[in-house]
Amino acid sequence: MENLAVSAANNATITHEMYKKQMRAYIAVETGGGVYQDANNRFAGNPTIVNSGFTPARNLSFSIKAAILNLDGVAPKDLVIPEHGEMIVNDGGMAPRQQFVIGDIVKEIYSEEEVAEIMLGNKKRLFVCGIVKYEDIFGGKWYTRFCYNHVFGMRPDKTIHVGSYYHHTGNDAT
Repeated sequence: MENLAVSAANNATITHEMYKKQMRAYIAVETGGGVYQDANNRFAGNPTIVNSGFTPARNLSFSIKAAILNLDGVAPKDLVIPEHGEMIVNDGGMAPRQQFVIGDIVKEIYSEEEVAEIMLGNKKRLFVCGIVKYEDIFGGKWYTRFCYNHVFGMRPDKTIHVGSYYHHTGNDAT
């Protein structure tokens, strides 16, 4: 009987920890939309933060940076990812399955020739990087770091297609 009591106590502890892992908030960052520079806009990135967990995320804070990076002659593993911007700290929360869009605008304005080159993405490309920090209802503190890039292609009907790709570095989470 004593062994059964010890097993039941151990099982309750394990079940409680598994429950927290299954139910906690999980924040993901989707690539969202990319904006290209034209007469009315500058290059910008608008990722979407998503709570894909089953409980609210609390004290959600984030930092984001959009920048044009030079890829010419740089191996992907050697690409220097920009430091993200200032952390926007708040006590806001996100319900399960809730989403909201954040964004950053590239500060520089480029010539028409540079814009065309950046949109192709062969030598220069729009990168959007950042971090989201949050707490779960069980007291855990977590983060999601993201880094992706956009390429803007012209379709035969002259509309612009935005291709968004996660970069192989700068993406991780707890």
